[in-house]
Amino acid sequence: KEVVVGDLLVLKQGDRIPADGRLIQSSNLEVNEASLTGESEPVRKLQEGIALGKEEISIGDRKNMTFYGTFIATGNATAITVKTGKDTEIGKISQGLEEAGTSEIPIREKMNNFGKWLGIIVVGFWLLIILIKWLATG
Repeated sequence: KEVVVGDLLVLKQGDRIPADGRLIQSSNLEVNEASLTGESEPVRKLQEGIALGKEEISIGDRKNMTFYGTFIATGNATAITVKTGKDTEIGKISQGLEEAGTSEIPIREKMNNFGKWLGIIVVGFWLLIILIKWLATG
């Protein structure tokens, strides 16, 4: 089933979180956010916390939020979906990586140009040698 903004997420141990959500109820909730933050230890989550819309607050400090692609390590919770798809935190990271991957890095661009010119020079010498050999043999 597709999750949309405003859907309630009922989460329990072992679940993969299907969207970014704000906790409205939780019980002994710990979330493994390694796929998002790299933090190997599960993070304790509480429904009380920082107001929604404070984007400058780091992901690790948003204790009242659950994030797409992370897993419930212990406990259970109910959350309301606030972001889906490319708007999720992991979606933003993914988009950033895609955009970074499309631009050429300067050294790669120089190597590509060098390879092109080297190929042209080699083909030119090859044609010159064939022409000289053809003229020499009459």
